[in-house]
Amino acid sequence: MTAAKAALQPAPPVCLWETAPRSPAAGGEARARREARPLRVGIPHAMGFYEHGAVWARMFTLLGCDVVFSPLTSRQILDWGVRATVTEFCLPVKVLAGHVRALAGKADVIFLPRCLSSAEGEMSCPKACALPDVVRLSFEDSVEVLEAAVDPDRFADEHEAVRLDAVAGRLGVPEETVREALAQAGRSQAAAAPELSGRTIVLLGHPYVLEDPCISMELAKKLRARGFGTVMPRDLPYKERRADVHPYDGKAFYTIGLDILGAVHVLARRPEVCGMIYLTPFGCGIDALVAAHVEQHLREGARRIPFMKLTVDEQTGEAGFDTRVEAFLDMMEE
Repeated sequence: MTAAKAALQPAPPVCLWETAPRSPAAGGEARARREARPLRVGIPHAMGFYEHGAVWARMFTLLGCDVVFSPLTSRQILDWGVRATVTEFCLPVKVLAGHVRALAGKADVIFLPRCLSSAEGEMSCPKACALPDVVRLSFEDSVEVLEAAVDPDRFADEHEAVRLDAVAGRLGVPEETVREALAQAGRSQAAAAPELSGRTIVLLGHPYVLEDPCISMELAKKLRARGFGTVMPRDLPYKERRADVHPYDGKAFYTIGLDILGAVHVLARRPEVCGMIYLTPFGCGIDALVAAHVEQHLREGARRIPFMKLTVDEQTGEAGFDTRVEAFLDMMEE
């Protein structure tokens, strides 16, 4: 496996935002002024940010760009995203649109990788595959989208598996220079197995759901305040998450599904684990399938581990959310 591919291994309406389209002449003048300073690359604090955002940011920094992050998700950002996208999109995609709105005017380009897969036989969420298109259609000419295509499942050749030609063209440098920067940015130590102590609750779901403070309503923080430890699938080393992914051993499936199933099979055997909570956005087809497998595995396991599935969307109230969490914890402590 080449270095650039290894860097990204697992470790698509009408815009309601009131911005007038830029004229071609105005856009050309603005770009000419920007050439006198480093390109400002905006990276939304949503979706793939929680897995690969730091790698992409280091890559652009090594290439001499100024990286601008959107702030943590707030209710305002969520509302912007809801207004900018169609109803059918899941909550994380709406949140991403809100982050793009937050970056508009603060960055020259918005970087959105098109992640079609993350490894051989491991697919990405269909909506995540189309994020550059979703943003272009939602915001029309008000933002410039810069993308890179990642698809190691389909292409063995690195230059096809990680397409960086659009980035190279926008920066005016050879693609190999961008590839070398990505390889350097992706160098990191392998994750160590987490040390569990006392009472630990396993949090299941997409990283951009579990780690976003607004979408998750700070679930992990609330559990720790009650004296519970928390662990998430990506806290485990990749090989450990792939040791047992029944019933998808040797089959093509979604990366997040394999992460969750592998983590459940490992952590359900740990005596410190006293409960599992699956946090899912309303309408997520992948979670609906994976959660059913998790429930079946826990029912058939040697240990009876309490399990709760929490579904959230833009209308979920924190009071009702907290009530369900408190009831679950009270049941565990009886």
